[in-house]
Amino acid sequence: MIRTCFSAILVLCLFGSCHKSELNQPVETTTTFSFFKDEHIALVAFKMEQSAARQVTLTFTTRYEKDVKTIEVYSGTTMKNLCSMHEQKIAGDSHQLKTYQVADNTAGGDVNFYMIKYTTVGGDWAYSPVYQIKMK
Repeated sequence: MIRTCFSAILVLCLFGSCHKSELNQPVETTTTFSFFKDEHIALVAFKMEQSAARQVTLTFTTRYEKDVKTIEVYSGTTMKNLCSMHEQKIAGDSHQLKTYQVADNTAGGDVNFYMIKYTTVGGDWAYSPVYQIKMK
């Protein structure tokens, strides 16, 4: 109950300048892969590659997905302003490796930040660590 109320208040407070949604949740940044696992999802690989045209391609793999409704990729040029750039609807539970690939064609700035968020069918959600890539 408390988590649901807190979630609703957080979401209401954080909607703002982004086209879809803005989240100020992340508190950790990493330049290397950090394994993320809980009862609903296991993120076992995360790779970022930049092309010559300042496009960043994100590839990430999950080992399992339980009761997950959506997986979203958030991006931004600062860690305090990450906006949803891609949403993937999940058809059902998975107990095998699944790889996703997302292209960020609007990567700007000298450093870009990315994060994965999932939402369960029950409305719970969680975030991966924030990953950063320095643009060439």
